[in-house]
Amino acid sequence: MRKIILLLMFVALSVCSGMTALAEQSAPASLALPSEISRFNIKDIYGRIIPAEQLKDWIVVYGFGNENNAMTMVGWLKEITLAYPDTKGIMFICIAETSKYPKVMGPMVRRVLKKEYEQELETLGAKLAEKGFKQERPLDEKYIMIADTSGAYYNHFGIGDGKDDAHVFIFDGDHVPRAYFSDYSEEMKTTLASLLAEREEKQRFAAIQMSAKKKNTFRKYALIGAAVAAGVLLLD
Repeated sequence: MRKIILLLMFVALSVCSGMTALAEQSAPASLALPSEISRFNIKDIYGRIIPAEQLKDWIVVYGFGNENNAMTMVGWLKEITLAYPDTKGIMFICIAETSKYPKVMGPMVRRVLKKEYEQELETLGAKLAEKGFKQERPLDEKYIMIADTSGAYYNHFGIGDGKDDAHVFIFDGDHVPRAYFSDYSEEMKTTLASLLAEREEKQRFAAIQMSAKKKNTFRKYALIGAAVAAGVLLLD
Protein backbone atom coordinates (compact mmCIF):
# COMPACT_ATOMS: atom_id res chain seq x y z
CA MET A 1 0.00 0.00 0.00
CA ARG A 2 2.82 2.36 0.88
CA LYS A 3 4.42 1.64 -2.50
CA ILE A 4 1.21 2.54 -4.30
CA ILE A 5 0.83 5.80 -2.37
CA LEU A 6 4.42 6.77 -3.14
CA LEU A 7 3.84 6.00 -6.81
CA LEU A 8 0.71 8.16 -6.86
CA MET A 9 2.54 10.98 -5.15
CA PHE A 10 5.22 10.81 -7.82
CA VAL A 11 2.58 10.97 -10.55
CA ALA A 12 0.89 13.97 -8.96
CA LEU A 13 4.13 15.82 -8.38
CA SER A 14 5.14 15.15 -11.97
CA VAL A 15 1.85 16.43 -13.35
CA CYS A 16 1.40 19.49 -11.22
CA SER A 17 4.76 20.69 -10.02
CA GLY A 18 7.17 20.94 -12.87
CA MET A 19 8.30 24.47 -11.99
CA THR A 20 11.81 23.44 -12.90
CA ALA A 21 14.26 24.28 -15.64
CA LEU A 22 13.02 23.87 -19.19
CA ALA A 23 14.33 21.25 -21.51
CA GLU A 24 16.90 22.45 -24.01
CA GLN A 25 15.34 24.52 -26.77
CA SER A 26 14.86 22.74 -30.04
CA ALA A 27 12.90 23.08 -33.25
CA PRO A 28 9.13 22.52 -33.20
CA ALA A 29 8.01 18.94 -33.48
CA SER A 30 7.92 17.54 -36.99
CA LEU A 31 4.61 15.78 -36.43
CA ALA A 32 1.79 17.20 -38.53
CA LEU A 33 -0.61 19.73 -37.07
CA PRO A 34 -4.18 18.35 -37.14
CA SER A 35 -6.42 20.22 -39.58
CA GLU A 36 -9.39 20.06 -37.22
CA ILE A 37 -10.26 18.82 -33.74
CA SER A 38 -13.90 19.07 -32.74
CA ARG A 39 -14.90 20.97 -29.63
CA PHE A 40 -15.76 18.94 -26.56
CA ASN A 41 -17.08 19.43 -23.05
CA ILE A 42 -14.36 19.58 -20.41
CA LYS A 43 -14.69 17.88 -17.02
CA ASP A 44 -11.94 18.75 -14.55
CA ILE A 45 -10.67 16.87 -11.51
CA TYR A 46 -13.33 18.54 -9.33
CA GLY A 47 -16.15 17.35 -11.54
CA ARG A 48 -16.79 20.84 -12.90
CA ILE A 49 -17.95 20.85 -16.51
CA ILE A 50 -17.11 23.53 -19.06
CA PRO A 51 -19.51 23.18 -22.03
CA ALA A 52 -17.80 23.28 -25.41
CA GLU A 53 -19.71 26.38 -26.49
CA GLN A 54 -18.29 28.36 -23.56
CA LEU A 55 -14.83 28.08 -25.12
CA LYS A 56 -15.93 30.12 -28.11
CA ASP A 57 -13.56 33.06 -28.69
CA TRP A 58 -11.10 31.74 -26.10
CA ILE A 59 -7.51 31.03 -27.07
CA VAL A 60 -6.94 27.58 -25.61
CA VAL A 61 -3.60 25.91 -24.84
CA TYR A 62 -3.82 22.17 -24.21
CA GLY A 63 -0.89 20.45 -22.47
CA PHE A 64 -0.52 16.66 -22.24
CA GLY A 65 1.77 14.80 -19.88
CA ASN A 66 2.21 11.66 -17.83
CA GLU A 67 4.51 10.71 -14.98
CA ASN A 68 7.52 10.65 -17.32
CA ASN A 69 7.16 14.04 -18.98
CA ALA A 70 4.58 16.19 -17.19
CA MET A 71 7.23 18.35 -15.54
CA THR A 72 8.51 19.28 -18.99
CA MET A 73 5.03 20.15 -20.28
CA VAL A 74 4.14 22.25 -17.23
CA GLY A 75 7.44 24.06 -17.58
CA TRP A 76 6.52 25.03 -21.14
CA LEU A 77 3.14 26.35 -20.02
CA LYS A 78 4.83 28.31 -17.26
CA GLU A 79 7.05 29.99 -19.85
CA ILE A 80 4.00 31.03 -21.88
CA THR A 81 2.19 32.24 -18.77
CA LEU A 82 5.04 34.43 -17.62
CA ALA A 83 5.42 35.83 -21.14
CA TYR A 84 1.74 36.91 -21.19
CA PRO A 85 0.64 37.04 -17.54
CA ASP A 86 -1.99 39.77 -17.81
CA THR A 87 -3.76 38.64 -20.97
CA LYS A 88 -7.44 37.81 -20.69
CA GLY A 89 -9.22 35.20 -22.77
CA ILE A 90 -6.51 32.52 -22.66
CA MET A 91 -7.27 29.17 -21.04
CA PHE A 92 -4.67 26.54 -20.16
CA ILE A 93 -5.91 22.96 -19.94
CA CYS A 94 -3.49 20.42 -18.45
CA ILE A 95 -4.35 16.81 -19.22
CA ALA A 96 -2.73 14.28 -16.91
CA GLU A 97 -2.62 10.81 -18.45
CA THR A 98 -3.49 8.32 -15.69
CA SER A 99 -5.00 5.46 -17.70
CA LYS A 100 -2.36 3.01 -16.44
CA TYR A 101 -3.95 3.00 -12.97
CA PRO A 102 -7.01 0.85 -12.14
CA LYS A 103 -10.32 2.66 -11.74
CA VAL A 104 -10.48 1.61 -8.11
CA MET A 105 -7.51 3.92 -7.49
CA GLY A 106 -9.26 6.86 -9.19
CA PRO A 107 -10.38 8.67 -6.01
CA MET A 108 -6.90 8.44 -4.53
CA VAL A 109 -5.28 9.67 -7.74
CA ARG A 110 -7.63 12.65 -7.95
CA ARG A 111 -7.11 13.50 -4.28
CA VAL A 112 -3.36 13.68 -4.71
CA LEU A 113 -3.68 15.59 -8.01
CA LYS A 114 -5.96 18.17 -6.40
CA LYS A 115 -3.57 18.78 -3.53
CA GLU A 116 -0.55 19.34 -5.75
CA TYR A 117 -2.57 21.31 -8.31
CA GLU A 118 -3.80 23.73 -5.65
CA GLN A 119 -0.30 24.17 -4.25
CA GLU A 120 1.10 24.92 -7.70
CA LEU A 121 -1.64 27.46 -8.43
CA GLU A 122 -0.80 29.17 -5.17
CA THR A 123 2.88 29.24 -6.13
CA LEU A 124 2.07 30.56 -9.61
CA GLY A 125 -0.16 33.26 -8.13
CA ALA A 126 2.69 34.39 -5.91
CA LYS A 127 5.08 34.55 -8.88
CA LEU A 128 2.59 36.63 -10.87
CA ALA A 129 2.11 38.95 -7.91
CA GLU A 130 5.87 39.41 -7.70
CA LYS A 131 5.79 40.61 -11.32
CA GLY A 132 3.09 43.10 -10.40
CA PHE A 133 0.19 41.34 -12.12
CA LYS A 134 -3.04 41.08 -10.18
CA GLN A 135 -5.40 38.36 -11.32
CA GLU A 136 -8.99 39.58 -11.55
CA ARG A 137 -10.40 36.06 -11.34
CA PRO A 138 -9.25 32.88 -9.54
CA LEU A 139 -6.46 31.06 -11.34
CA ASP A 140 -8.41 27.79 -11.28
CA GLU A 141 -10.83 29.34 -13.78
CA LYS A 142 -7.97 29.83 -16.24
CA TYR A 143 -5.84 26.78 -15.47
CA ILE A 144 -7.86 23.58 -15.68
CA MET A 145 -6.64 20.14 -14.65
CA ILE A 146 -8.06 16.99 -16.21
CA ALA A 147 -7.30 13.38 -15.34
CA ASP A 148 -7.40 11.34 -18.54
CA THR A 149 -8.27 8.00 -16.98
CA SER A 150 -9.00 6.18 -20.25
CA GLY A 151 -6.73 7.85 -22.79
CA ALA A 152 -9.77 9.36 -24.53
CA TYR A 153 -8.29 12.87 -24.69
CA TYR A 154 -5.04 11.55 -26.14
CA ASN A 155 -6.99 9.67 -28.80
CA HIS A 156 -9.21 12.67 -29.56
CA PHE A 157 -6.12 14.75 -30.33
CA GLY A 158 -4.57 11.99 -32.41
CA ILE A 159 -1.65 11.45 -30.05
CA GLY A 160 -2.34 7.75 -29.75
CA ASP A 161 0.71 5.95 -28.44
CA GLY A 162 2.82 9.10 -28.16
CA LYS A 163 2.61 9.19 -24.39
CA ASP A 164 6.36 9.19 -23.89
CA ASP A 165 6.54 12.82 -25.07
CA ALA A 166 5.02 15.99 -23.67
CA HIS A 167 2.56 17.66 -26.06
CA VAL A 168 1.20 21.19 -26.40
CA PHE A 169 -1.54 22.34 -28.79
CA ILE A 170 -2.53 25.98 -29.30
CA PHE A 171 -5.98 26.82 -30.67
CA ASP A 172 -7.42 30.15 -31.78
CA GLY A 173 -10.81 31.58 -30.78
CA ASP A 174 -12.56 29.51 -33.46
CA HIS A 175 -10.98 26.34 -32.06
CA VAL A 176 -8.77 25.95 -35.10
CA PRO A 177 -5.41 24.27 -34.34
CA ARG A 178 -2.65 26.83 -34.92
CA ALA A 179 0.42 25.08 -33.49
CA TYR A 180 1.52 21.73 -32.10
CA PHE A 181 4.72 20.92 -30.21
CA SER A 182 6.31 17.87 -28.66
CA ASP A 183 9.62 19.71 -28.20
CA TYR A 184 10.11 23.11 -26.64
CA SER A 185 10.38 26.08 -28.99
CA GLU A 186 10.16 29.85 -28.65
CA GLU A 187 7.56 29.53 -31.41
CA MET A 188 5.07 28.74 -28.64
CA LYS A 189 5.34 32.36 -27.51
CA THR A 190 5.34 33.83 -31.02
CA THR A 191 2.27 31.77 -31.96
CA LEU A 192 0.41 33.05 -28.92
CA ALA A 193 1.53 36.61 -29.64
CA SER A 194 0.24 36.28 -33.20
CA LEU A 195 -3.15 35.01 -32.02
CA LEU A 196 -3.44 37.84 -29.51
CA ALA A 197 -2.61 40.38 -32.22
CA GLU A 198 -5.20 38.82 -34.55
CA ARG A 199 -7.87 38.99 -31.87
CA GLU A 200 -7.02 42.57 -31.00
CA GLU A 201 -7.28 43.54 -34.67
CA LYS A 202 -10.59 41.72 -35.00
CA GLN A 203 -11.95 43.47 -31.92
CA ARG A 204 -10.73 46.82 -33.24
CA PHE A 205 -12.44 46.18 -36.57
CA ALA A 206 -15.65 45.16 -34.78
CA ALA A 207 -15.50 48.39 -32.73
CA ILE A 208 -15.05 50.42 -35.93
CA GLN A 209 -18.01 48.65 -37.50
CA MET A 210 -20.13 49.32 -34.42
CA SER A 211 -19.11 52.98 -34.44
CA ALA A 212 -19.96 53.29 -38.14
CA LYS A 213 -23.30 51.59 -37.54
CA LYS A 214 -24.14 54.03 -34.76
CA LYS A 215 -23.22 56.97 -36.99
CA ASN A 216 -25.35 55.62 -39.81
CA THR A 217 -28.27 55.12 -37.44
CA PHE A 218 -27.89 58.68 -36.14
CA ARG A 219 -27.70 60.00 -39.72
CA LYS A 220 -30.81 58.03 -40.67
CA TYR A 221 -32.88 59.43 -37.83
CA ALA A 222 -31.47 62.91 -38.44
CA LEU A 223 -32.66 62.75 -42.06
CA ILE A 224 -36.06 61.48 -40.97
CA GLY A 225 -36.31 64.28 -38.47
CA ALA A 226 -35.35 66.84 -41.11
CA ALA A 227 -37.93 65.45 -43.53
CA VAL A 228 -40.65 65.60 -40.91
CA ALA A 229 -39.71 69.17 -40.04
CA ALA A 230 -39.75 70.16 -43.69
CA GLY A 231 -43.16 68.54 -44.12
CA VAL A 232 -44.54 70.46 -41.18
CA LEU A 233 -43.22 73.72 -42.62
CA LEU A 234 -44.81 72.98 -45.99
CA LEU A 235 -48.14 72.21 -44.43
CA ASP A 236 -48.01 75.45 -42.53
